[in-house]
Amino acid sequence: MFFGSLMYFLSSRDTPVSISLPSILHHLLFCPLRRLSMRRRGDKWMYLLIAVLLIDMDSVRATEQLNPIRFGIMGQSPYGFFSEAGIPKGYLYDIANAVLEEAGFLQDTVILPHKRLMSALIAKERNCSLFASTPLISEQNILVEPIGKSVRLGVLPRAGIHLNDYEDLKSISIAVARGVAFHPRFDNDNTLNKVKTKNYYQDALMLKRGRVEAVAGAIGSHLHNLKKIGWGADNVGTPLILTELPIWLVCIKNDLSKDLIGRLRIAVQSLRERGAITDIVEDYLGKAHGELQ
Repeated sequence: MFFGSLMYFLSSRDTPVSISLPSILHHLLFCPLRRLSMRRRGDKWMYLLIAVLLIDMDSVRATEQLNPIRFGIMGQSPYGFFSEAGIPKGYLYDIANAVLEEAGFLQDTVILPHKRLMSALIAKERNCSLFASTPLISEQNILVEPIGKSVRLGVLPRAGIHLNDYEDLKSISIAVARGVAFHPRFDNDNTLNKVKTKNYYQDALMLKRGRVEAVAGAIGSHLHNLKKIGWGADNVGTPLILTELPIWLVCIKNDLSKDLIGRLRIAVQSLRERGAITDIVEDYLGKAHGELQ
C-alpha cells in the first residue's frame, strides 16, 4: 500500500516534482484519507518510519556541495588504522584531516582496505588521497602537491641475510602485503618466492616467526610494525632499496574544480612549510623517520 500510494502521488502531478523527503512526508501524513485509507492509527507511524528511511537526494547533494573533498586513506599501519578502542589513526589519516582543516573544509576522511579504496576512487565515492607517486597512481590521478616527504621502498631481510643486489632476492622467501606494488621488475617477477599477506602487521609477525626471510614495501613502515611486536634494529639486516618515491596529495580526474584543487595545494604548502607534516609523521615514527622512510 505504501508504494502504491507513493506512485499515485508521483503520477498524479501535472508538473515535474522534486522527489524530496519533505514532499513525500507531507503526502503520506497529511493527504486526504481517501487516498491512503489509513484505518488504524498505527498505519500513520508505519508510513512515517518508512518515509524517513528514504534517501533524500537533495540533502545528499547539498552535503556534497558543503563538503566536496572526501579523502580515502589506505588501511595499512602506520598510514591508516584503528586503535584497540576503534579510533581511526595513522600519519596519512592525520595529514589528510590537517589538509582539510587548513583548506577550510569539514573533515571527511575514511580508512579503507587497498582494493576497496581504489574502487571508491573509481566510483567517485572518495575523490582524494595520499599516495606514493607510482606510475599507476600518476597516470590515473591529478598530482596536486607533494607533502614534502618520501618513502623508501624495497626488501627488508631478517638479521644474517645479506642483500647486495636484486639477484639475491631469488634465494629467499619474501612477504608481500595485499595492494603493495612499487617497482615494475619486482612486482612482475614470478621467479621470486613471494608470500601474499593481508597487511604489513602480518608481514612483521611472519618475519619474527621465521615463516619468511624478508618483507617487501615501505621500509620505515615495516620497522614501525616490527617495533610493535618487540623487534628492533638488531633483528633485521640492511634493506635492499629498489626505489624512493615522494608522497603526493592526489585527486581523481574530472571531479573537482580548479579552485578546489588550488585550495588543497595551498593548504599542503602551508602545512609543509611550517613543519606541521613532519610533526605528524614523527608522532608515529619518531624523529629518525621524519622522511617517511
